[in-house]
Parts: sequence; C-alpha cells; structure tokens
Amino acid sequence: MFSTGVGAQSILMGKITSGMSEDEPVGNIMLETSSGSTSFSNESGLFKIQYQPKDTLFFYYQGKRTLSFLMDTINPQNFYVPLYQIRHRVMEGAKSRFNSALLPVDTSYNNVTVKNRNYSQDSLDRRKEYGKAFGYTKPKMKFGEDWTPTSLNVGKLYETLNGSKKKKNQMLKDNLIREEEEGYITNRFNPTFVSKYLGEKVSEHTLEDYMKVKRPTFEFLQGIQDLELIDYIRKSFAAYKKEKGLQ
Repeated sequence: MFSTGVGAQSILMGKITSGMSEDEPVGNIMLETSSGSTSFSNESGLFKIQYQPKDTLFFYYQGKRTLSFLMDTINPQNFYVPLYQIRHRVMEGAKSRFNSALLPVDTSYNNVTVKNRNYSQDSLDRRKEYGKAFGYTKPKMKFGEDWTPTSLNVGKLYETLNGSKKKKNQMLKDNLIREEEEGYITNRFNPTFVSKYLGEKVSEHTLEDYMKVKRPTFEFLQGIQDLELIDYIRKSFAAYKKEKGLQ
C-alpha cells in the first residue's frame, strides 16, 4: 500500500485484513481524518483517503470510533490494519459517538456560525426547572380548624380543582417532552454534520431547505447509529435533488 502526494494533500491507500476472522466482512468500515476527509473500505478491505501531514486517521466500527493513528507515524508503503484490532476496541466498550466526538464546539460554514448545544445538559436543566410537571403528585387538601361540613360537595370540588391542575401539568409535561425530542433531532441532524456528508457543496438556502424537507423523526433517529444517519443523509439528499429538479 502506498501514499501519493497531491499538493498539500496526499492520498493514503491501505487495507483492512481479516486475519483469523475470515468470516467477518472487512468492507464498509468507515475512516476519517481530522481534517475532514472520509472513506469506506470495499469488500476486499481496500481503501484510500486524502489526508494532510498533521492529520490523525480514525477508524469506525458499528458506528463507534475505535482506532486512531497519527499520519506521520504510518508507513505509507505497507499500511495494513487487522480487523480484530478494530473489533477489540469496540468490545472494550468504546463509547465515543461519531457526532459528539468529531463536531467542534463552534463551527463556521457558509458565513453562518453554528454553536452546538449540550443536549443532555439542556434536558437535565429543563427537567430540574420544571420538576413539578415531571414529578406531579396529587396535592393534599387542607382545611382550617373551624371548618365544618356543609351541603357543598367537597369531593366534587376537589376532583374539579385537582383535575384541572393535573391536566395543565400533563400538558406542560407533554410540551416539554416534545421539546426534548425536537432538541435530540436538532442535536444529531445539525447543519455541520449534514453539510459534511451531503457529498457536495451546496448553498446555505439549499442546505436549510433540504434539512427542513427531509428532517427525520425522533423515533427514526433513536433506532440508528451515526453511520446509518450518514447513509440516510446521502440517500435522502439524492431524493431531494430529484424532487427539486436539481440533478
């Protein structure tokens, strides 16, 4: 395997080997450099990817980052990566998610600055602020010492007042959960992540319109990992261009 130089960038060509795990597929394993280039291995494990001299090369398996190499430590004439090393890191419990591991805190694109929010912290803060709605319990009714029974149906009054308050709390809780779900979608399906994997440069207007038209649902995103989300972005953008006559 070898590396070829093209201006300031070079192309690394390598192979993921199956070794003793010949029954395990070596294709469709994702690679990415710290400067933003991405690639996937083919069915034979071969891959090539553009890189810059100070880059770090990352490998992903089952949607998780598992292995990394500094480019200046790689032998460009003989770069092979055993599959078991990539799998071993996953089994050790590598927890870094693709979107949270690679997206910077403050990213600029097309003259627009995107600041990534901490979705988990926002959710915790929101639940703490509206704790009464999330942890609603029926209030106890208190009467003064001089209270005496009358013909008033106290039980009915209690149910009416308590039912109204409970309904308002449930509505607030539903709205907060809806906001959390929308925040989760926005956190994963964000402009920086999407524009990076469309496969081509697009205008700000096109990006915004595509993300509005093809915004995935909360249920869909919960069931997929980031590699599957990248695949969704590429396929849905191709469909979007066809629908808009942009091809």
